[in-house]
Amino acid sequence: MFAAQQGYETIVVALLAGGAAVNYVKENGSTPLTVPVVKGHVGVVKALLRAGAEVDKTGTTATPLLVAAHGGSVGVVSALLRAGAEAHKADDYGNTPMMVATHGGQRAIMAALTQMGGTRRL
Repeated sequence: MFAAQQGYETIVVALLAGGAAVNYVKENGSTPLTVPVVKGHVGVVKALLRAGAEVDKTGTTATPLLVAAHGGSVGVVSALLRAGAEAHKADDYGNTPMMVATHGGQRAIMAALTQMGGTRRL
């Protein structure tokens, strides 16, 4: 997880090739995918998705897409949507990725969600 958090794509790819678990959930609810999503490491996110990371898997109520919508990385949001992330999935409080992006003033993310998610609905 440290390599994913730091954005060390080459190391992440090597760990995955060596059999590292791509979909485990830590006690705090984070997954190998949510860690680079928070940091905006697009290359690591794509490597994990290619290795079979479940795009909507989470140990908390916030999906990786919802976290990415808050974080402001358009590249991460686009990668998750292309991998089939559920664009309208809300957390336990009813917040959708579009709501989070709108509240945070993330115009580029809002545009990506509209273009790739197919709706402007909050």
